Amino acid sequence: MNRRSFVKKGIAAAVSLPLVNNMDIDVKKKKNIGIQIYTIRDIMSKDAMGGIKAIAAAGYKNIELAGYNGGKVYGMPVADFKKLTKDLGLKIPSSHVAPNFVDYFKNKEIPADYLKSMDDAVFLGQTYHIVPFLAPAFRNDKDNAMRIAELFNKLGREAQKRGLKFGYHNHAFEFDPIGDTNLMEIFMKETDPKLVTIELDLYWVAFANVDPVGFIKKYPGRFSLYHIKDMANTEKRESIEIGDGTIDFNRIFKEGGPVPYYLVEQEAYRTNSLEAMKANYGRIKNLRLI
Repeated sequence: MNRRSFVKKGIAAAVSLPLVNNMDIDVKKKKNIGIQIYTIRDIMSKDAMGGIKAIAAAGYKNIELAGYNGGKVYGMPVADFKKLTKDLGLKIPSSHVAPNFVDYFKNKEIPADYLKSMDDAVFLGQTYHIVPFLAPAFRNDKDNAMRIAELFNKLGREAQKRGLKFGYHNHAFEFDPIGDTNLMEIFMKETDPKLVTIELDLYWVAFANVDPVGFIKKYPGRFSLYHIKDMANTEKRESIEIGDGTIDFNRIFKEGGPVPYYLVEQEAYRTNSLEAMKANYGRIKNLRLI
């Protein structure tokens, strides 16, 4: 068979395959894939604009912010950041912004700067506004956990007024025992599902020795975003590129069901943050997200 005949037969065979369906799946995956910018925090601290451009060049279409402060995003005026991301074809489904819990518990009022962050989130076109972390002073106490759950409901109502969805991002400590319960169980039971969603960090759930699938099934419909980073098979169980660790993401997605967004995040690197970011984009596309 000569080269021309081989090519013709190859094309004919390819046309007979369900290409449209495969392309549709790939497009949907790409629309759902994003990255938590904390992954390249070292680059962002030196050259935020260059970091955002590197994310777009790697193929990501969605970014989750972790650099909002004083009405600016990574030191840029909100309007300038919006233009930058729009020009690069990036969308911003979510951001990490923590309220000042001390001020709230002291004054019983949501801090004005946090409400401003919600308004700026709307301007940036976000869907989700996520609290990323609880300081140690607010953990390990059931009364504090109940008060925080009450605050989350209040923040959820403020977000809802603005067309946003409020949420919380977990680590492993939320699964540490507090009497006969833990922070995560309190948050899941005491927050209103209509007001508070969960950005589930699958790595930290597994790090806490909790089965992600079992937890997801226990609270169906409560999760809107997944943080995805693999876990190294080492004593420290540090984060590692997707596919090089011990977490079976395909099982989680198949048995736990889909969510609107799948966001890469990595905190430790064998090479550097830029190479890890690029590798993770190629690998997350190979997971069965839908």
